[in-house]
Amino acid sequence: ELHGEQDADVRCEIIRRRLRYEADPRAFALEWRAAEEKLKKDICTARGLLPQVKCPDKLMSYAAYLSAAAGCPGLRGEIATVQAARALAAMEGSLEVAKEHIDAAAEYTLPHRMGKEAMSREEKQSSPAEN
Repeated sequence: ELHGEQDADVRCEIIRRRLRYEADPRAFALEWRAAEEKLKKDICTARGLLPQVKCPDKLMSYAAYLSAAAGCPGLRGEIATVQAARALAAMEGSLEVAKEHIDAAAEYTLPHRMGKEAMSREEKQSSPAEN
């Protein structure tokens, strides 16, 4: 399930940037070149660290718990969550996954993998007939 940005200030900044891009794409690209180069460097550094990033067993169990609680069929939910958490840790320069990395990764890796059974349970729980 996708959700759009809710903060009005952020939404306005997105509009301003889009208008600047439309007015002068080359100037816009130049304006963002330094930030883009930094991000590129950070990604390259993280890729180099990634093979060394470890996920403790207790956090793998936590990823499995989150995946099961979301009703994800199979094991792709927890595998994707742990992989994404390792990437987030690497982007921060850390060699070990933390709970915060699992939580952040799960926001992106689990919602679209939720099984129909889990969705039905959620719908039933929020149903006025069940309350």
